[in-house]
Amino acid sequence: MKRLLRAFKLRQSLLSQYLLIVLAALLLLPLSSPLVSFAPILAVASIGRSAEALYRDGEKLEKMWRSEAAKLEGAADGQVDETLAQLKIEYPARICSGWTRAARRG
Repeated sequence: MKRLLRAFKLRQSLLSQYLLIVLAALLLLPLSSPLVSFAPILAVASIGRSAEALYRDGEKLEKMWRSEAAKLEGAADGQVDETLAQLKIEYPARICSGWTRAARRG
């Protein structure tokens, strides 16, 4: 009976609870690390795909740009700034590769 009581106290001790938490973390760490390391790759890939779709058709983009420029012919500076700010929101900067950034700096 004393042995059973001692085993029950051991399960209720703070040390055994902490040990259980540490063991659970050690078991879950190998399972979670591939998922956590793969998540940013998926996020960047989805952002890249949506940005690529905007810039895929260069002729369409150029026509849009020329029509916006024609609309702004003789417009006030404030209207030009507002239109360019709206275009910047609609067409965000592309995610550049390393060599493109290096070419801009050099």
